[in-house]
Order: sequence, then structure tokens, then C-alpha cells
Amino acid sequence: MTIRRLLLLAFIALFIYTLSAFVNLRALQHQRDDALVFNLASRQRMLIQQMRLQVLGIQIGENPAYRETLENTADAYFEQTLNALIAGGPALYVDGTTVTLPPTQHSEILAQLETVRTAWEPMHAAIHRVLEAEPQSEDFREAAAKVERLSPELLAQMDAAVRMYEEDTRRDLTGAYTNQLSFTAVLAAIALFILIVAERLILRPFVQLGAAARRIGEGNLTTPVPASGVGELSQLARHLDDMRRGLAASAEAQAALLKLSRCLIS
Repeated sequence: MTIRRLLLLAFIALFIYTLSAFVNLRALQHQRDDALVFNLASRQRMLIQQMRLQVLGIQIGENPAYRETLENTADAYFEQTLNALIAGGPALYVDGTTVTLPPTQHSEILAQLETVRTAWEPMHAAIHRVLEAEPQSEDFREAAAKVERLSPELLAQMDAAVRMYEEDTRRDLTGAYTNQLSFTAVLAAIALFILIVAERLILRPFVQLGAAARRIGEGNLTTPVPASGVGELSQLARHLDDMRRGLAASAEAQAALLKLSRCLIS
């Protein structure tokens, strides 16, 4: 039964190792998603500053392309990314590729992103007024001033969301590290237990049985075979000792017969 129990322990250790590998893969996938979301959330802060500069560029007429880039920044990047951060879905990444974000599960982060959206709506409307008005018109100046006035509040709210993402990522990393340590400790304990049991109940009895077999082979039939170990090894030791006693009895009978023969001859 000892070998079967050791095999069962080895199977349990293999199962724990497989479970650990699966959990680690899930943790790596989750960390990859966290890194992607954190990068996009951090980019939102940069986009707020970029939109302020683009409005200023349109106002001073430095570059006519600022109108097109401002529209892309507001709609294709900031607006779309904010919706994806809240409800999940596609978002444009830094290199222009489209990535799909999972919906936000953290209630505090979700509430903060809703606050960001509330602060973004009037600024978004002011940006569209900037795009529709002539740069030298009164309507343009009012819209540009509104963008300048609303940007710090929007930036502050986005900063708060990014800090929450950072803290959530730190908690996930700590949890993954703790889980890995727990799995490693359990596997190490099982491996140590298997080694101790194998050394005391399998390896040591095997050595003793080998020594007993050598003694029997050399003709030493008086030393008993120690019945060490448990299960199959104990049974093997008893069978080997029975064989020793049988050989000893046979040797005694042969010796008596030889003695009788010598007496008859004499």
C-alpha cells in the first residue's frame, strides 16, 4: 500500500502543479490586460493636454491640419477609448491598431470613469464648437476659453482614475505573487514528505533486503531478515525470512543425514 500512497501523493503534486501553471497563465493574461488598460488610461491624460494645444494651434493659425487632428484626438481616440474603458469594446492603440478592452469590473474605477465622462461631455461640446466656428469669431474664442477652463478639471479626474488603475494593478500583482508562493510552498511540502517517506519506508528497507539477500547467498542462514518497511516491502521481507528459515532447516537436515551416514560407515 505504501507505493500506491506515494503514487497518489505524486498524482496530487502533479495536479497542484498543473493547477498552478493554469493559474499563472490566467494571471499573466490578466496582467497583460491590466497593462494595456493602464497604458490607454495614462494616454488619456496626454490626450487632454494635446487637445488644449491643438485648440491653441487652431486659434493662432499655426497649422491648418490642427482641425483634423483635433477631431481625431477628441472622437477617434479620447471618446472611443473612454467608452471602451467603461463598457469594453474596441479602442485605437498607440500604433494605430485596434485593441479590444474588457468591461471595467471594479466598481470604484467605474464610478470614477463615469465622473470623467461627466466632465468630458461639456469639453467635448466646446471642442466641436471650436471645429465649427471661424478662428477669429467670438464663438470660437468663447469655445476655446471653455476648453481651457474645463481641461484642468478633466485632467484631475483622469489622474484619479489612473491612480485607481495603478493601485488595482498593484493589488493584482501582489495576489498573483502570493498565489505563486502558496502553490510553491504546498508543492515543496509534498515533495519533502514524499522524499522522507521514500527514504524511510522504501530506500532503507531495500538496502536492508539487499544486505540480507547477500548474507543468505554467502551461507549465513542464522541472521534474521528484518521486517522493515510497510506494505509490499514488509511482505517481501517476511517471504525472504521464510526462505532463510527453510534453507536453514534444510541445511540442518542435510547435516544430520551426513552425520548419520558417517556413523553408519564407522
